[in-house]
Amino acid sequence: MKKIGLILIGLIMLLAVVTLVRAQTLTERTSGKILLQVEEHGEAWYVYPLDGFRYYLGRPDDAFTLMRELGLGVNNENFDNFNGKAPERLAGRILLKVEDLGKAYYVKPEDLSLHYLGRPLDAFNLMREMGLGITTTNLMQITIAPLSQTEGFVDCGQTEINGEEYKVGLTCINQKFAICQPATYLATVDLGEFGGLVSYEYKIIGLEPGGCLMQTQYIQNPNPEWIKKKLVCHYDNTATLSEAHGEVFDRLWGEKIIGNCTGELAAILTAE
Repeated sequence: MKKIGLILIGLIMLLAVVTLVRAQTLTERTSGKILLQVEEHGEAWYVYPLDGFRYYLGRPDDAFTLMRELGLGVNNENFDNFNGKAPERLAGRILLKVEDLGKAYYVKPEDLSLHYLGRPLDAFNLMREMGLGITTTNLMQITIAPLSQTEGFVDCGQTEINGEEYKVGLTCINQKFAICQPATYLATVDLGEFGGLVSYEYKIIGLEPGGCLMQTQYIQNPNPEWIKKKLVCHYDNTATLSEAHGEVFDRLWGEKIIGNCTGELAAILTAE
């Protein structure tokens, strides 16, 4: 029995090593490339050559900002010496011409050609055109950047929908939602004679296949049976949080389809 136990332990360790090697190999093969999550909604990810992490590109403005943050500054003389083709060491990098208004160029890993990124939408479309399709299973083998995975939750505040702070809180939670970064946000609206105060809490748990895993609940509601009844669903983070939330509620309450949702509120919404 002891011998069998040792054999089993050895096999488990071997499988762990094989999995690690595969992940490392996949990360190396995709270094500097744009990956498109073909089994979901075509979400785009950038594998940064310097750390091997994958960064979620989100919407055009988000992608453009991220690319510039990860970019490498070069002067005009060095850039001109490339003659349209960067050296191998810069494969997959984003180059910023610091002496020419910070213009950004992407070095395509396959042939080291330089591609001007221009405006956010142009850059986003170009990156997607050069993207490489990848399955969700393979994508999950590449570690998400710390930007997309943080310990604890960012507090985006508690705001009234008609208040001045609403835009600040909404901007915060939408930014976190775009990359599925753990965060919380409490929105309150006064419905007046139609129901009084309604408060709804959004909690981004993290990234899952299919989008962001969300936990939401009513803190205040005219219907006491709905208060603090949790709803856990996958939200499509290619849209804004409010749009994604609307789609979930339409499916649950309007179509009575529970889909990938769980929790007491999901049962309540689909039952009525």
